[in-house]
Amino acid sequence: MEERKFKFQKVHFKPKQVGIDIRGGYCSHVRKGSQAYKQGVKTGWRIVNIDGERVPKEDREIASLIRSCIDADDKFAIVFRLPPKDTFAGYKCGDIVEALDSTGRQWNKCLIIDIQGEKFSIVYLHNAVRSKKFQAMLRRLRGGDGDEDDEWDEDFDDEDD
Repeated sequence: MEERKFKFQKVHFKPKQVGIDIRGGYCSHVRKGSQAYKQGVKTGWRIVNIDGERVPKEDREIASLIRSCIDADDKFAIVFRLPPKDTFAGYKCGDIVEALDSTGRQWNKCLIIDIQGEKFSIVYLHNAVRSKKFQAMLRRLRGGDGDEDDEWDEDFDDEDD
């Protein structure tokens, strides 16, 4: 099996709110008009380094590290691992979709973080649990493109950056 090569992007931020939501260490939403939005940050980008430090495992700890950079009142950088360019059946990394849960009875909003062949790696947005799914277990969001989830964002303000 061929080793995958990832690309990385370093983005510099001013000491104010960045404008991303984090789930499972990935950007799950970029707020329009925010610093991140203006810098071109996209959903599906994985946070790997914040101001020279490796990122912690927990989303709350990642958000806390970003907040401490903001509180230091100096510019700081975040290094992101860009998602693979792989696509399958019209899906791509960074897409917000719905996936069946493990019971096969409930659809939950999730972020596609990787595609290898016919298998999708996802992170559920409500609990940050990662899982692997086949295309038959995914569907497009009903009634939109995933960008109008301001109502959903309000539920998770404590982890916004």
